[in-house]
Amino acid sequence: MKGIGMISHITLIVVASFAFLVPFIQLISTIPYLIAICNSLFAIIMLSLIIYFLFVALWLYLMIYDKKKADEQENDYYLIGNNEDMEIENNRLLSNNNNTDDENPQTLSSIDEQQQQPREQQKQQNKFVTILSYSLRALSILLFFAMVFALLGFAIYIAVIKSRAEGLFDGKLSLSDYKKNVQTSESLKKAYPYVEKVISSLDKYSQDVIVERDENGVIHITAPDETSLFWTQGFIHAQERLWQLDTLKRTVRGELSEIFGDPSIFSDKYYRTMGLYDAAKRDVNLISDDLKQRLQSYVDGINFYVTTLPGLPLEYQLMDYRPTLFTLEDILANHKYFSLTLSGNSHMEMLRYQLEKNGITQDRINTLLPFDYPTNYPTVLNPTLTNKQTKSLKVDAKKTLENLYESLSTSILQSIPKQIANLFGAANDLINFATSPTNAFRNMFISELKLDPQYHFTKNSQMSITPHIQASNSWVLKGSHTSSKKPIHSNDIHLHFQTPNMFLLMHLKIVNNKDGVNTEVIGGSMIGAPSIIVGRNGKGVSWSFSNAGADTQDLYVVKQTNDGLGYVLSDGTIKKYEIQSVSLKVAGRKTPVVFNIIKTEYGPLVDDLYVLLYPLSSTYKVAIRNFGIEYKGDQSLQTFLDLPNVSSFAEFRASFTNYVAPVLNVIYADNKDNIGYLTAGKLPKRVDEAKGNRGLKPVKSYLTTEATFTWEKDATGSFVSVSQDEPLLNPTAGFIFSANNKITDKVTVSNDYSLTYGRTLRINEQLNNLIASTKNQVTIKHIRDLQLDSTSQLFLQNKNIFQQMKPFDDAYAEEMRKEFAAKWDGKIVVDSKKATIFEYWLKYLTALPGMEVNQTIYNFVPFHMSNHSFPPSLRYVFNSIQNEIQNPNNKDQSCVKYSPDKTCLGFASQQFLQVLKDLRKQFSFIPAYSSYRIHQTKFTHPLLGNSNFGSCIGNRVSRRAGGTDTISEAGGVDSYLSNDFGPTYRQIIDHQEPENSLFIIPLGQSGNVFSRLYDSYLMKWENGDYIPMKTKNYKQIETLSISTK
Repeated sequence: MKGIGMISHITLIVVASFAFLVPFIQLISTIPYLIAICNSLFAIIMLSLIIYFLFVALWLYLMIYDKKKADEQENDYYLIGNNEDMEIENNRLLSNNNNTDDENPQTLSSIDEQQQQPREQQKQQNKFVTILSYSLRALSILLFFAMVFALLGFAIYIAVIKSRAEGLFDGKLSLSDYKKNVQTSESLKKAYPYVEKVISSLDKYSQDVIVERDENGVIHITAPDETSLFWTQGFIHAQERLWQLDTLKRTVRGELSEIFGDPSIFSDKYYRTMGLYDAAKRDVNLISDDLKQRLQSYVDGINFYVTTLPGLPLEYQLMDYRPTLFTLEDILANHKYFSLTLSGNSHMEMLRYQLEKNGITQDRINTLLPFDYPTNYPTVLNPTLTNKQTKSLKVDAKKTLENLYESLSTSILQSIPKQIANLFGAANDLINFATSPTNAFRNMFISELKLDPQYHFTKNSQMSITPHIQASNSWVLKGSHTSSKKPIHSNDIHLHFQTPNMFLLMHLKIVNNKDGVNTEVIGGSMIGAPSIIVGRNGKGVSWSFSNAGADTQDLYVVKQTNDGLGYVLSDGTIKKYEIQSVSLKVAGRKTPVVFNIIKTEYGPLVDDLYVLLYPLSSTYKVAIRNFGIEYKGDQSLQTFLDLPNVSSFAEFRASFTNYVAPVLNVIYADNKDNIGYLTAGKLPKRVDEAKGNRGLKPVKSYLTTEATFTWEKDATGSFVSVSQDEPLLNPTAGFIFSANNKITDKVTVSNDYSLTYGRTLRINEQLNNLIASTKNQVTIKHIRDLQLDSTSQLFLQNKNIFQQMKPFDDAYAEEMRKEFAAKWDGKIVVDSKKATIFEYWLKYLTALPGMEVNQTIYNFVPFHMSNHSFPPSLRYVFNSIQNEIQNPNNKDQSCVKYSPDKTCLGFASQQFLQVLKDLRKQFSFIPAYSSYRIHQTKFTHPLLGNSNFGSCIGNRVSRRAGGTDTISEAGGVDSYLSNDFGPTYRQIIDHQEPENSLFIIPLGQSGNVFSRLYDSYLMKWENGDYIPMKTKNYKQIETLSISTK
């Protein structure tokens, strides 16, 4: 029996180990990288391991216990046998005894009773222990195998969704079946309309399309003509980013809530009201046939992938739905979406309107929200060549290790409760996954979504209320300033970070048997559009963009009639609203959500769509008009299809003839040592601009004095456009740069220049510094370092404030003041405590206008809940302090009212002290910058990013330098200075040897969280590294051949 017991125990442990290790190893081998970076997945792994080892330990103990018990029982058998023999012998002797004693029977009975009682007690105890033992065994087996089945289900589920999400890239895609057997198969018949033209194209040239992925993940497409090229690009866009494409389409159409339910209703209302998709449906009948055919090829490539669906992205599997087909209207609407996010000053108009409603005078509003371009600041067309070298700044790197140790040690201590919570949460996740994986994911992810790709207009997002120009940097140096004697051309495009990024790195080439190489272009391809948006072509031309900050939208206040059905014009005329009823299908609701889009001659009413317009008025309503949406027949996408073929500045300019929106600063360079600039895009022509119709505040349409403040129309009723193209070719300065600064006094794309323009001064200064210090021998490395420059021009301009402050009684505060006044170089770098203090100080300074305007829209000052901030007025605060330093009698009224000593300098000192106090109270020390607690650069997945489990799978976090208005833009947006805005694409073009050019995007090429290419660029991007922009001699690691053979 003892041998059989041990064998049964060992067999159970072996079976249990095998049952556990199979799914455990399967899970680890399926997603090793995700387990390494994801706390929740790691917690699941650790929890399952703990349960396994506890189970094995328990059964090893039981095996030892049973063996010991068996040995004791065997000894008991011998003892009992001997006792029985002795008892029989004693009874025999007593019975033969002639001396009969009356007490003998009683004595024997007493002895028996005394012996029986312990035996009964032992039996009861053994029975209880046996029941407990078997119950424990049964319960442990039940719990263990429940965990095993949950782990097995989770491992299988992960393996299946990963396999289904991988799609097709390496190998061969044969289109011959679609040509030969289209009538015999329903699936082939369904896909054939989207592949018919590309089959004809490939047959015509008897060539295959070759898609290669190089060792850096860059995608190279070689095709015989434009039809097959753009078809393949659409197919590959869908292969890499289908869910992103589909979500963007649903966002612009206003159809998100059909899948994602109530959290998406606001977004759908916004985009339905703005009418992007309606405008696209109008324009699809107005664009040229040539553009229509090229776009259709791209759409067909996407739809072929959607129809055949070789891979289904994770997000569809989690939410249990499928992508729908795309149309030409979707591509046009996508472009209008990006135009909208890059247009106008509507937020500033709303702010001025709010301040006016709060009783603040117009003069004071102009002080709080300055709109004039700063005096003597460089413009795009008039950069300053000083030929002087400024003093170089040295990096202060001391105490980096101490800062890191201090931050990490505190973080580890504070993270212990979170890790314990992860373990308990992991157990609940396993149960949910085992019962219903789809419902488990839906419940985790659907509570809060950020599906608007730039989440610029999300109701509860801080970005929806913060005036924030989508900024970028771009510059080019002529060969006279470079070591190669050819131009070096740089661009970093700043947008909101998202996961995945909006750009893909692609190389497109047309080669056919008749003509050889016809077209070649490499650079940043944007999701939802064919061709390359920014980069260089095969004819020696490169181009870059930055936002011109053009004011292409206006707000109008209308006076509503008492019945709410119309509005009153300045002459008393009543105009009826145009009311359009919209029915939204909403997931989780049995009945649709119905709302009205109310339109005026000035555009739709948007009162309830912008938090900045709250509280709502029953009498005065606000309408918005956007030129990019109103303009009929926008053919802007034609430009990007033509740029691969231009070979001169004249051809380059001509390619922008039909370009409308968004209005961009465009910089040009070529291999012939030409550099140039043009302003691309069209603007509305405002009537009576000289009388005040400048787009700075909402027009009150009911006032006689503003009755004519509208946009001019032609005889057909279309809006008259104004082109502000002021070309510049080979300026005497030998360089051109744009950092969203003013173009020139001659070119007016906006009357609202409300930024601080620190980047403008810094770039101009550093370009001059490079030219002088290198003696016209600037290299790619110099340009690369400049792109990553994180020195705060705001600090350098306002360093004198710390010098003018009165000494502090607090020893640490005084030490810090002296550091800022004399020693700190202003570099906003990782692990710098001074960077943390300065960036928080900028936030705290905006409490000055915050107290005056007394608004409740913006967040409180971080960690200081008594005051509101007012970020748009940072420039006003510095103006007030500097004016007072220059003239002590020139005191701002808010400083007099809210500063302890009634001075602006005193207010700056007070806020500096408050920052130090609050940081030490919040963290027990001054945290180092980008220390994983302060200033995290966040890449949030729109769906996965809002749950504890999904966030560690889909989200990524980066440590990087940069802050408010630095060249490497990285300003904080919340109480922990988290950053969600910055360079989403970087490039440096070398026109001496184009193959030495560089580019990079954050994260990676793939939208598949299981792919190594999901975030393969992140560390390079974070460290300021790049990948080669090669069109030849690259190492290919995957190849897809698309053939009709």
